Amino acid sequence: MRRYVGYDGDATGEHPALKALRLSLTSRFANLNNLGTYVIRPMRGKTSPSVHSTGRAWDCGWSGDYKTTALPAMRYLIRNAEALDLDLLLDYYCAPHGRGWRCDRAEWQRYDAPTIAGAPNGKWFHIELAPTATVERVKQAFRSSVV
Repeated sequence: MRRYVGYDGDATGEHPALKALRLSLTSRFANLNNLGTYVIRPMRGKTSPSVHSTGRAWDCGWSGDYKTTALPAMRYLIRNAEALDLDLLLDYYCAPHGRGWRCDRAEWQRYDAPTIAGAPNGKWFHIELAPTATVERVKQAFRSSVV
């Protein structure tokens, strides 16, 4: 099991592996869209830096039904987490206060108190890749995996 990294310093742009993931995931799953990747800013509602500042975080929006659009994409990410170097996945739609999956516990944790700003019923999920993620590993994961 890998250690969760989180914020590890500001980057100068979107991580190449994140771009490969974003393009591959939106190609494979209909009705997903890019709500934003790289931007230097604090976390929503906090003063500590956001992982978006590292270039390794993506807010993936979706349209349509949660169960047929967002859930299959999130399940895919979890099933292929190791191959993709997935660090974190936050689901803003899930009640009562969202839920999160992290590489160092490899399971979902449902939040019982306000933990992530925008939950519940937010029509996006947040993805973070590890600093070790590479374009080739992401592409290989999409070539060799099944939905």
